[in-house]
Amino acid sequence: MVKTELSAKYIEENNLSRTKFCQICKISTTTLKKIMNNDGIFRITALFKIARVLNVYIHELFK
Repeated sequence: MVKTELSAKYIEENNLSRTKFCQICKISTTTLKKIMNNDGIFRITALFKIARVLNVYIHELFK
């Protein structure tokens, strides 16, 4: 399970759309949707990209 609160908080605090967040992270909007809903299969590299943008360690994205 992925902890989606960090991504949602970052998006809100920086007044970003999900599309803009995806552009910054260099992931697709479909991948972000899968991650945020904890639904579907996605590549672990997407989480590394998100962690880099959020400036957190990858393990902090897991519940």
